[in-house]
Amino acid sequence: MTTASSNAPAAGSSPFGARLLPTVIDDYAKNEPDRVFVQVPIGDEAKDGWRPFTFKEYADSINHMSHWLVEKLGTPLPGSFPTIAYIGPNDVRYLVLAIAAIKTGFKVLLPSPRNSVEAQVSLSKNTDCQCLLHAEESKPFVTEWLAAYPMRTLIIEPLNEIYASKDEDPFPYNKSYDEAKSDLFAVLHTSGSTGIPKPIVWNNEFMALSDRYQTMPTWEGHTFFIERVRQLSKTMLMPMPLFHATGLIFSIAIAVLWGHPMALNLGTKPVTADNVVEIFKYCPADGAGLPPSVVAEMSETEEGLATLKKLSFIFWGGGSIPKAAGDKLAAEGVVFVNGIGSTEYGIYPLYWQEDTTNWEYFIFNNEQFGCEYRHLDDDLYEQVMVRDEKKRDWQGVFITFPDAKEFRAGDMYSPHPTLPNHWRHRGRSDDVIVFSNGEKLNPVTIEKTVGLHPKLRSALVVGAGKFQAAMFLDPVERPDTEEKKKELIDSVWPLVKKVNAGTVKHGRIAKHLITLSDETKPFTYSGKGELQKGSVLKRYGAEIDAIYEKTGAEDTAVIETASEESLMASIRSVFEDNLGVTSLDETADFTAAGIDSLQIITGARIVSNGLEAAGISKDLAEVSPRTIYQKSTLQKLSKYIFRCIRDGREAADAAALDNSDTLRALLEKYTQDFPNPSSTQIDANTTGQVVLLTGSTGSLGSYLLQYLEQSSSVSKIICLNRSTDGGKSRQPDVSAMRGLATTYPKTEFIQADLAEEFFGIGEQKYTELLKTADRFIHNAWPVNFNMAVESFEPVIKGVRSLADFAIKADKKVSIVFLSSIGTVDAWPNAEPIPEKQLLDFRYASLGYGQSKLLGSLILDKAAETSGIRAANIRVGQIAGPSGEKGQWNKQEWLPSIIASSVKIGKLPQQIGGLNAVDWMPIEDVANAVIDITGCASTASSGANEAHVGYFNLTNPNVTQWQELTAGIKVFYEKQEKPLQLVSMHDWVVAVEAAGEDSNPAFKLLDTYKALLPKPEDTESKHPGYSTQISQAVSQTVREMGVVTQKLLIHWCEQWSF
Repeated sequence: MTTASSNAPAAGSSPFGARLLPTVIDDYAKNEPDRVFVQVPIGDEAKDGWRPFTFKEYADSINHMSHWLVEKLGTPLPGSFPTIAYIGPNDVRYLVLAIAAIKTGFKVLLPSPRNSVEAQVSLSKNTDCQCLLHAEESKPFVTEWLAAYPMRTLIIEPLNEIYASKDEDPFPYNKSYDEAKSDLFAVLHTSGSTGIPKPIVWNNEFMALSDRYQTMPTWEGHTFFIERVRQLSKTMLMPMPLFHATGLIFSIAIAVLWGHPMALNLGTKPVTADNVVEIFKYCPADGAGLPPSVVAEMSETEEGLATLKKLSFIFWGGGSIPKAAGDKLAAEGVVFVNGIGSTEYGIYPLYWQEDTTNWEYFIFNNEQFGCEYRHLDDDLYEQVMVRDEKKRDWQGVFITFPDAKEFRAGDMYSPHPTLPNHWRHRGRSDDVIVFSNGEKLNPVTIEKTVGLHPKLRSALVVGAGKFQAAMFLDPVERPDTEEKKKELIDSVWPLVKKVNAGTVKHGRIAKHLITLSDETKPFTYSGKGELQKGSVLKRYGAEIDAIYEKTGAEDTAVIETASEESLMASIRSVFEDNLGVTSLDETADFTAAGIDSLQIITGARIVSNGLEAAGISKDLAEVSPRTIYQKSTLQKLSKYIFRCIRDGREAADAAALDNSDTLRALLEKYTQDFPNPSSTQIDANTTGQVVLLTGSTGSLGSYLLQYLEQSSSVSKIICLNRSTDGGKSRQPDVSAMRGLATTYPKTEFIQADLAEEFFGIGEQKYTELLKTADRFIHNAWPVNFNMAVESFEPVIKGVRSLADFAIKADKKVSIVFLSSIGTVDAWPNAEPIPEKQLLDFRYASLGYGQSKLLGSLILDKAAETSGIRAANIRVGQIAGPSGEKGQWNKQEWLPSIIASSVKIGKLPQQIGGLNAVDWMPIEDVANAVIDITGCASTASSGANEAHVGYFNLTNPNVTQWQELTAGIKVFYEKQEKPLQLVSMHDWVVAVEAAGEDSNPAFKLLDTYKALLPKPEDTESKHPGYSTQISQAVSQTVREMGVVTQKLLIHWCEQWSF
């Protein structure tokens, strides 16, 4: 693959600034088809990796989309550019549709999914939008919009179909730049912070400005911003939303016109510090443009800072970061720059700041820019762009507003005391608040509406650089007691709720973030009676910080506990009155209702404090964020808390676990209509076997693939993976990091989804597999211990499809299902867990284990009714490798214990119910699966029969955690990292006290607290697992050795904590 590295036009014969995007893309597709346009995620998780999306693929996708648009909507009248809207996940479909709009004569409105209904209706009306395109995944966002403003809708094709566009018939586009420069193609919008966003229409000339910047020479020793980006990196991560100006300009204009590839974000993942760290473990990008809040958060952790330091550069825009964070980045040698632009202007002609000690200052060539700085106060100036026909080619804002004489962006700056052309951003003169995550809010409507309350002189919204908005009330008559202060806020709250309903989510005011002005610092007003905001904000820095630091008892609501109904009403009030959530239905999922993690955390604290204030004992009153996530509706949460109060937490937990009706209904749904056994199936091969494998790109899957490739009993392996090319491009990387082979002569990789008809591979290929398959190892399953069982339904459906495959196959295909000991984690008996079917749903406590249990029971029913052969393997704790390469995933529970123990200098000498160490190294787990499947290398054809039934895949030779701790202690003492052996209780207390920074166990505290012995327990014991059947059929299990201190120290060496 090639990337741009020169300043010569890479495609098209026109000069920079006179090229059209479709023409450049088509030229690349013709002349450099393998040139990388963008890197796209292969799956939904960072570990799935990224793959190149070439200009040939891009051009084919655009042609495909163009034909589809015309087929569905017809050809627009020349010069009419009717508006269509699109909303979907943050993936390449935005980039395809934008160029398809140019080719077909439409313009595409790209609304933010965070828009209020009022905002979206206004945009639709003002752009005369008649059709809304959306991805299937985005249906929840559009339902409310359509109820308020009905229009035609079309569901855009899934991403895999876009990727599958091959050698499409070209959609003709033969316009010259002069003919097409005024053609409209995209409608973005201002922040909509007041609830009424303004549409901003882009044409081809607007995009050409980004191209023209390639002619900008070095100026006074400074390099143009984008040119420096191109010099420093080969590929840049661009996780900004593609409905946002930054995301769209970089992902289209810079990626196409500058020929500099972007790497797109995971389409369904938010841009958080943790997610960015995870992305850069697998993404080929070497630079990044990030939201300022993410940069600031990453600078505070060792892993985040290490990630930033290894990049060739980072930039952020749309806000700033705390000075301490920027200074730290500079001191640590991170290469970075602060960027700026606007939807109206595009990218500003900004030069790279090489001296990171001056990172707060932008370098502007104001002569070229055509801007003036108008004095406001002291060293404060407002930047104003003044129209100059001689500079028209550089003034993008006057392409957007062709009749304007000047443009006031509302940005305030201060000049550097000694360096010319250096300007530090000081905020917004037009009242817009920029939060730490880059979101914006214009609070004028909120302030004016609330300020009309008869008991107030004014209301002031604050929050610059914070995560959410807060409010000061300036009373006409100041309350002289705390009770009267509360009464005043209560009287104003209905008005705040009213304005919250019409405000973007990030701008809604939570009740606990409302306070009164300080009587020792009275608000100041002009002669006209207008609040002098600048003066007030300058004096109220400490008071603003104090609002956000307020926690604990002050965040309390009245919680009624007399009945489940009154409790539900109280909790609803917490979300609606204290957190600004509107119209929360009792059965609505909290996350689906748009409640974010910050609101969950705050809500948990307020409910807990309210329950304690109502007289509920502290142990019963504690409601954690995790509890709210797991009891994910008002109805479920209220029922659980009420049972805690009435029956105690243990009884409530037991009741919450019993979702037998749900499990029974799912089992019945997916075990209907199994046919009688086939009389025509022949025996499967024991040599020359064809083995189907799912999940080959995971940890265990990589080893399974290796051992199947090595087996003389196996002639062919079919890897069925969800990733675009079936995992073919990703497999070598994930295998290499584990020291495994990176070539697969026996293997064919196919993109598949078991839940789809014919596994999503087409009837012809499906039929071919029916004829040839001998074994089917099902190893792919989402690992999420917070999800309810209902959320696993797609993969449960996939097991039914798997059973149907075995029923229809020509041979008696043996299904090997990798289940989990999570299916029996609530086993109540004293005797070891047997290797047989266990029908009691209560044995599985979490949705993950319950979903695996259902998978096994579906296969059991198919075996009983239709005679299929199935092995259900309850896989226990998969430990790290015994080999040199690879490592036990650092994010899991044991590595997190070790990492945090090293940090705090304390190691737990007991780990509750996990004291029994029955772990198996990952190589042994894979070999045991091969044994049970009947795929091991063997000289005897009859010795390789597949086995059926249930198998507990745990180490039969069990040791105790206490036997291993001494070795760990000695190992780290040799590294001058002494460890004190303490009780589990003392260790949990120490982890909690150490806080979250570089402390991975902090995130798993709920898990570790669950391991603490109950007061009535003398010792936490587990009955263990019977493994006689597994030992009988697997030489690997029979010969398993105990986990030793030497092996655990080997894993510690691999972790390098």
